[in-house]
Amino acid sequence: MLPAATLALAVAYLAGTLAMPSPAIADPLGPQIFPLLIAGGLLLTALLLALEAWHGLPAAPDTAQGPPALQSIRVVGGIAAWTALYIFGFERLGFPIATTLFLAGLMMVFHGRAWVSLACAVGFSAGAWLLFTKLLAVRLPAGLLPL
Repeated sequence: MLPAATLALAVAYLAGTLAMPSPAIADPLGPQIFPLLIAGGLLLTALLLALEAWHGLPAAPDTAQGPPALQSIRVVGGIAAWTALYIFGFERLGFPIATTLFLAGLMMVFHGRAWVSLACAVGFSAGAWLLFTKLLAVRLPAGLLPL
C-alpha cells in the first residue's frame, strides 16, 4: 500500500510541476528543476519501496494489533493526518518549528529513539532553513521565531 501511495503522490507532484508556467526570461534550467528533482526522488522512493515489498521476507502477523491490512491503513492514515497537521501549522508555526515537530514525530514512530529523532529533526530543519534562506534566497515563514 505504501509504494502505491508514494507512486500516486509522485505522479501528482510531477503533473503539478510540469504544469508550472515557465517565464520567458529565466534561468536556462527554469523554475521547475528543483520540483523535478523532488518528483524524481519520489518516483525512485516508490520503486525502492515496491522492490523492498517484493523481495522482503514475510513478517509474522501481529494478531494483537489486528490484521496486517488494518495496520497498514492505520499507519497510512496516521501519516496523512500528521502531514495535514504539518501543512496547517506551517505558516502559523513557521518552517523551523513545524518541520522539526513533523520530522521528529514521524521519526519517533518509525525509529523509536526520541533523542536521535529530535537531533536529526533539528539538524535537518536548521540545515534546510540555512540552505533555502541564505544560499538560495527563498523566503520561508519564520512563524513564532524572530528570524
